[in-house]
Amino acid sequence: MVQDPELSALVGLHTVKGGHYAQFRGTAARLGRVIMALEGMSKALVQTAAGPEVLVAAVVDAVREHLGAQWVLFALADGQLEQSAPRHLIGARDGEVLAFEGVSGASVPTGLPDEVLNRLNDILRGEAAVLAAPIVEENHLHVPVELDGDVVGGLSAWTPPDHPVDATDLIVLRILAGQATVALVNAELFSQAQQRAAELAERNAELERTQRELFAAQRTTLLNTERSRIARELHDSVGQSV
Repeated sequence: MVQDPELSALVGLHTVKGGHYAQFRGTAARLGRVIMALEGMSKALVQTAAGPEVLVAAVVDAVREHLGAQWVLFALADGQLEQSAPRHLIGARDGEVLAFEGVSGASVPTGLPDEVLNRLNDILRGEAAVLAAPIVEENHLHVPVELDGDVVGGLSAWTPPDHPVDATDLIVLRILAGQATVALVNAELFSQAQQRAAELAERNAELERTQRELFAAQRTTLLNTERSRIARELHDSVGQSV
């Protein structure tokens, strides 16, 4: 039986003989992981209104759950997306969120593995020669975080020895990194819009107060003017009578 090459590429099966059932089970498990990752992505990317910090934490958690990762790192290079925060976030296997600065709900990391700390420094310094292309190792993945064709940061993950990564994991990570970047920018724009709306509301309230004060001052001035006119008329009338 000859199998359609497009179908083979879709389901990951190359033959229906021999070990095809094992292939099918492996493919089903892989597709199940991808579906779960997509669900995690959807949950992460709808966090825009909650602010950039919640969004980045959700992205890191989605990667950690998908890969069963021991460590996940998301970081932006210095000088890139300067209005966005947090600048970096580290997710541990137990779900703890870590950061050296700029994250209210994170703990300061201690005892980070050298590979995680070195990668963080490389991303922050914008070492494009190292990080511009994906890195795929047996228990490690890295994808550049890009915006408009420029590398603005990186997303890295390290899995335990009994959990090797594959090409599907790389694709999922690249999709999540791209979507996370757009969502991060949108979250920042949303935050700026909220801040601008609050400023406009405050200015509007101040303008209303000023208008009320001006109206009160005008009314007082009008009353004083009218009183002065009446007083002058009375004075003139009394003077004429006398």
